[in-house]
Amino acid sequence: MERRLFKRDPNSKDITVVFRWLVILVLLCFVFFSPGKYSPQQLGLLIGLISIFLLSNVGLSLMSNRAYEKLKVTRFVLFIDIILISAIIYFIKGFETDLYLVYFLIIFVAAMQHGGLRRSWITGLVTAVLYLSLYLRNNSLESLLSSYVLLRIPFFFLVAVFSAYHSEQLGKEVARRKEAEEKSLQALEKYKTLVDAIPDIIFELDEEGKFAFISDAVREAGYGPAKLLGKHFSTILHPDEASQVSRKSILELYKGRSTGDQGSPKLFDERRTGPRMTRNLILKLLVGPSSSSQEPFIYVEMHSSGKWGIDKVTGQKTLQGNFGIIRDIKVPVIKKRPAIVLKATAGQVIKHYPEM
Repeated sequence: MERRLFKRDPNSKDITVVFRWLVILVLLCFVFFSPGKYSPQQLGLLIGLISIFLLSNVGLSLMSNRAYEKLKVTRFVLFIDIILISAIIYFIKGFETDLYLVYFLIIFVAAMQHGGLRRSWITGLVTAVLYLSLYLRNNSLESLLSSYVLLRIPFFFLVAVFSAYHSEQLGKEVARRKEAEEKSLQALEKYKTLVDAIPDIIFELDEEGKFAFISDAVREAGYGPAKLLGKHFSTILHPDEASQVSRKSILELYKGRSTGDQGSPKLFDERRTGPRMTRNLILKLLVGPSSSSQEPFIYVEMHSSGKWGIDKVTGQKTLQGNFGIIRDIKVPVIKKRPAIVLKATAGQVIKHYPEM
């Protein structure tokens, strides 16, 4: 079974944990590659703040998704993250400008918050306050009224709205996909329940004639559905008949012959559809190892049709296998059919019995 990294929407615990690990990595790079010089106390403070961030993420990763959703810790995590990231950014030294650090915080908060555009002003306000704090660290209070500073404040709100918009659109898109996936799974479950309730054997073959699906009804014939997957359909047929209903064996013998619909061969791995599909084909089905039957085979009636689809690359109609139904007829009702000699060699005669 494929294991996916992201199992839920963008606000789920899994994505939050991964995103916070990336934030921790970026903050560590800011600290250790900063051109400024830190005193032991300052470096210890930064490492302590990042350690708190790291340990909180370890605890969050160990929390189950159910507990995460039940306790509704997203807002609490967002609040803690804003405080920790703001404090770490404030104490980082040595950069000529703190703008890109503030952008980093804007994008993080916009991606993590639930409010989308409705709460983007909170993101803009938080980052504006942080920027002013960083600016006043190295500049006078009077300089705040300069156009150099004042023009940047509305720009923070613009970036916050832009980031929140894209985060909101991503959330809606993932939610739509999740809803479509859930509907698909529900439809598949209904289909499986319906198929399992039918006493007839329903099967699907791939292009090579191997079982891609077979319903639980095959257990009545002594087979486990899972054990038949990937095996050729001839595995369950009587040896005398397997070659007589295989497209690979029969169509070569019919090459150049004009048969019409009535005289055309009936095939297990049928590729024709609609009125020309295989119908009412009587076969001998070998019983499986877990069958209680005393006979080595049972008579069944089969209907089979080709399965076609559109190739995504070429746009052409392509054969994707076939599907069909097998019914145990209990009492064999077999019509007498004239045998047609298709091929004769020295000591060998191959015959086929078309439907009447």
